[in-house]
Amino acid sequence: MIKNEKTVSAELEKFIRENDLKISVDDIKKSIFEETGSPMDAVTKFLKMCQGQVNKDAFTAGFGLFQDAWNFYPHKNLNGKSPSEVSKIS
Repeated sequence: MIKNEKTVSAELEKFIRENDLKISVDDIKKSIFEETGSPMDAVTKFLKMCQGQVNKDAFTAGFGLFQDAWNFYPHKNLNGKSPSEVSKIS
């Protein structure tokens, strides 16, 4: 399956629903959009969002989804573009 923002959102929705998380895709999108630090800062925020809510195996799967979200969701510091869009332009 070719990944894009829509497929990543669907996968995140499923992950959130299956793990009964108290976060939303919009929470993740907002966190990524507003991140001005390093990708690790965003990962730390994601960890805090999931803290105590998922087991290790589920978190490993969620981490991969978060990486996809980081690459396909817009970033404020990239003028509203995603890293995947920026790399296509370059």
